[in-house]
Amino acid sequence: MLNAQPRILTNQVGYEATLAKRAVVIADTKPGQAALSKPDLATIRLIDIKTNQSVYQGPVTYTGPVAKWKSWQFWTLDFSSCRTEGSYRLEVMTPGGIVSSYPFIIGRNVLEKPLFPT
Repeated sequence: MLNAQPRILTNQVGYEATLAKRAVVIADTKPGQAALSKPDLATIRLIDIKTNQSVYQGPVTYTGPVAKWKSWQFWTLDFSSCRTEGSYRLEVMTPGGIVSSYPFIIGRNVLEKPLFPT
C-alpha cells in the first residue's frame, strides 16, 4: 500500500536527451476518500540538481484509476522538450506540499553507459 502522499515514478536509468521523457505520479486513495483531481496536481517542475533551479514547467495530466489496481490514482508528466544533458529531479505541488522524485539523468547513450563503461 502506498502512503497517502503521492509519489513520482521516473526511469531510474535515465532518459535519452533526444527522445521522449515521461513520468507517472501515483497516489493511493482509501475507499470512501475523495480522490485527488486534476486541479490538485496542476504543474510539474524539472529541477537541475547542480543549480537547484527549475529548467522546465509543464502540466500534469490526470489519467485516473486503472481497473483492479487497488485504489491507486494516476497522473502522467511529459517533459520531452527538455533536451539539456544533466542530473535532474521532478517536483509536483500537492495539497500536502512539494513531492520530489529521486534524481535521474538526461543524456546520451543512457542505457549503454552502465553496460559498456569507458
